[in-house]
Amino acid sequence: MSTVVTIRDRRQITFPKELMKELKLQSGDKLFFKKQKGNINIEPIKKGSIDLLTKMRQIAKKSNISLSDLQKEGKRIRKELVEDYYS
Repeated sequence: MSTVVTIRDRRQITFPKELMKELKLQSGDKLFFKKQKGNINIEPIKKGSIDLLTKMRQIAKKSNISLSDLQKEGKRIRKELVEDYYS
């Protein structure tokens, strides 16, 4: 599918309904933008990442690790993984 979208005053764009449906995207989903050789690639961030945060909360409740410390470490690891994957 090819389409043209317009960047509005507040840096917003509207995704075509057909594309949202095809990619199973919903309002509030997150997208990863990557500039590559003068182009912009856009990839949805999978729901699995959100499920992982729920599991992290459960682990924090059962251990002596604070949720804050667990989240900080998770963010650090996730950042490394994203940088490795998309570089």
